[in-house]
Amino acid sequence: MKKTLATVSLAALILPGVAIATNAACPELTLAQKGVGYLTWMNVLLVFAACIGTTSIYIIFKERIIKKIPIVAYEIILYLISFAVIAAGVLASGKLPVEVPLQAVKEILPSATNAESTAFIGSLLFCVAMLFTATVRKVKENTVGFFLTLFFVYAVVACTIGSSMIGFIAVMALMGALGFSAMVIPMGFAVGFTDSDSLSRATTAGIVMLIVYVLQFLGIISLNVLEVFQAGALWMGSIVGFIGLMIHSSKYYESKNWGLRQLAPITAGIAAVVVGGQFGIQPLMGIGISFLGLYFIERIFEIAAKSIVSFAVVGIFVSTIIVGLIFLAKDHPQWVETYTIF
Repeated sequence: MKKTLATVSLAALILPGVAIATNAACPELTLAQKGVGYLTWMNVLLVFAACIGTTSIYIIFKERIIKKIPIVAYEIILYLISFAVIAAGVLASGKLPVEVPLQAVKEILPSATNAESTAFIGSLLFCVAMLFTATVRKVKENTVGFFLTLFFVYAVVACTIGSSMIGFIAVMALMGALGFSAMVIPMGFAVGFTDSDSLSRATTAGIVMLIVYVLQFLGIISLNVLEVFQAGALWMGSIVGFIGLMIHSSKYYESKNWGLRQLAPITAGIAAVVVGGQFGIQPLMGIGISFLGLYFIERIFEIAAKSIVSFAVVGIFVSTIIVGLIFLAKDHPQWVETYTIF
C-alpha cells in the first residue's frame, strides 16, 4: 500500500501544475487576472496542506495512540469523518436537488466557494480510511480493487458536484488500477508500471484518454459527464501514455525491432505538438515538446558506444543539431511560432 501514499503525494505535485496551467501567465495582467493568479496559488497551498494533513492523520491513526480503543472504533471514526466531510462539500455545493432540513446543519456547512475543496479533502480522507483498514487488518494486497474503489467513489463525487479537481484524482486512481505505479524515493519520485501487462494496459488507456480529451476540446464529441475528467485525461493521459511509450521503445525493455519501436513515441510526440499548436491546446503542445526532448536525450544513452570518445562524438553531433535548429528558428520565427510555448 506504499503506492497509495506515493500517489497521494504525487497528487500534491501534479495538481498545482494543473491549476497553474489553466491560468496562463500574461505579460500585462489586469486586476482580475491578478486575482485569478492569487486564487490559483491559494489552491496550490490547499492541495499541499490537504495531502500533508491527511497523510498525518493516517500516521496518527496507524499508531493507535490509545491502545485500549478497538481497531473497529478507529475504522468507524475514520470512515464517518470522510463521508461527513464529503457530504458537507456536496451539500454546500448546492448541486443536489434537496434542501438541508436543519438550520443548525446549514450553519456548520462550508460556503459554496469552498464546497469543492471540502469534498476534495473528504475524498482524500476516504483513501486514508481504506489504507488504514488494509494496514491494521493486514488485508492481502489487492491493488486493483483498492484503486477501483477509489475511482468509483471519486468519480461519483466529481460528477455530483462538477469538480474537475476530484475528477483528476479519479483518473489517477483509474491509472493506479491499470498498473501505473508511483514510489517515493530519497529526494524524488519514481514512476513506472508494475509489469509488462500493466505497461500495455495503462499506456493504451493513457493515449485513449488523451485522444478523447482532444476530441472533446474540439467539439467533435460532446459528453457533459466527461468535463470533470478533462484535466485528468490531459495530464495523466499524457504522463502515463508518453512514459509508457518511452519505456516500450527502450532497448533495455526489449532489444528486438528497436528501430521499428521508435516510430510510436516519435509520432505521438510530434502529433501532440502539431495538434496542440494548430488548435491552441497550449498544455498539450508543451507536453509534446517536453516529451520529445526527454525522448531524444534518453535515446543518446542507448547508442552502443565502445568508449568515452565515442560518446563524446555523439555529444558533438547532437549539440550541433540542436544549436543549428535554434539558429534556424531564430532566423525564421514564422516557421515555428505556432509550435512554441513562449
